[in-house]
Amino acid sequence: MALKGWSFNRHEWAGAFGDIGTDLPLIIGMIGAANLDTASVLVMFGVMQVLTALRYRLPMPVQPLKAVAVLVIAQRISGPVTTARAWPSAR
Repeated sequence: MALKGWSFNRHEWAGAFGDIGTDLPLIIGMIGAANLDTASVLVMFGVMQVLTALRYRLPMPVQPLKAVAVLVIAQRISGPVTTARAWPSAR
């Protein structure tokens, strides 16, 4: 399938499923370690994948996710810090 300079073939499908094998365990580990909302994390991850693909015509690299996952899981960084909130929620 081609769309204005885009090509999406079996190699793209293979790469997408290969990335799931790396991304999903890291995302699940971060959700558990930081007690994040699962649906929000998965939706935003998907949105960012699409936006980076549209902007740069490349998928999001896995390396930044690995670096963040190591910090979140090993240091038990909390949800507010992970989502870069600067102030606590209103009560």
